[in-house]
Amino acid sequence: MTTRISITHELPDAAPETYVAFCAACAERLGAVYRLLSDPDEREWFDDLLDLGWRAAAGEDVDEECVDILESTDLEAAMGEDQAEQSFYTGQALALALNTLAVHLRLDMNKVELSGQTTQSLLSDFDFELAGATPRTTAFGEQPPPPGPLQALEIEEQQEFLRRATAGIPLDLNELRDAARRTSERIAEALPALADRKGWELS
Repeated sequence: MTTRISITHELPDAAPETYVAFCAACAERLGAVYRLLSDPDEREWFDDLLDLGWRAAAGEDVDEECVDILESTDLEAAMGEDQAEQSFYTGQALALALNTLAVHLRLDMNKVELSGQTTQSLLSDFDFELAGATPRTTAFGEQPPPPGPLQALEIEEQQEFLRRATAGIPLDLNELRDAARRTSERIAEALPALADRKGWELS
């Protein structure tokens, strides 16, 4: 299974809303991480943030709301620096949602790629931890290990997005979000075991 997916290479001339939708779907799938590992009082705010990203993908006039959110959210403080802490992962999930808004306001292909790569990377970390393995750097010329089940789910979602977009199938945002939510539920099912291994608290 190919793990390296470049949305902007495969879709170099897509409409801006297509790239925003891709970012919104990535953020939606990782929403389970924020909902289960962050403060329960912040769930509604985070869901509103995801909704705003999908509204942006739909072409609604949400520029002012996006600017307000990006200017008022201290992502660095929310994320922390220790990758072993659950705040690092909730911060990454939050960053994906914020990245959707940033891409809407100013299309940046690097940020579009960042959404897909970050989502895969986080789920790869989860797969390694759940398998009792330690992530390691693949040496030059060495075949990378096959993706674990969570990363494989994400790869399938990104490949399906590309398949439909390159075939010229119009984006159905409701269908895309429903699919992302189903994947998010499967990620949520794995989080209790992950939290137990890492000593995290679920909300």
